Amino acid sequence: PNENYGGKDVLILGGGDGGLLKELLELQGDEVPAFVTMVDIDEMVMEACAEYMPSVCGKYLKRENWDGPNYKVINGCAIQFMKDCLAKGRTFDYIFGDLTDTPITTKPRDDDLWNFLSTILDLAMSVLKPITGKYLTHCNGVNVPESIKAYETVLSKICDGKCFFNKTKCYVKSFSETWVFYQVQRRE
Repeated sequence: PNENYGGKDVLILGGGDGGLLKELLELQGDEVPAFVTMVDIDEMVMEACAEYMPSVCGKYLKRENWDGPNYKVINGCAIQFMKDCLAKGRTFDYIFGDLTDTPITTKPRDDDLWNFLSTILDLAMSVLKPITGKYLTHCNGVNVPESIKAYETVLSKICDGKCFFNKTKCYVKSFSETWVFYQVQRRE
């Protein structure tokens, strides 16, 4: 709610329940994005949400509605999509990271997840407009400070340390916990 998406190019990485897509597309007046692209790998989740959760995703996840006048839903790999954007020089004003949750530990068993998050963040920062663009995502609840610290360590290393971030906290009723949300930007 603290951002104005009006006239902006927005990318949603994941977001298979369609809730974020619906909220962005139903903004009013000068807050309406110019274009929203949603890339999610799990077609079954999108189909199930379209059928059983229409109050969350609206009409947007029905396959016949995947291409709209100011949005596109893509069933595909977010990593490959960003690589393709990078090759074409396409950038975004806002990118929402709604993929795999941040691991709650830094144990070796979670190394693959931390590497995945690093890859996503590095690619996202590469297709995000420098200085004005923002990557918005959640990290974890305040009750796992080790995870939050590890996430911030990852953030400090992406794009050769050219990124900076702000964070906010918000109580999330469905999780019965206060979560940490990040707004990440990069210098040129």
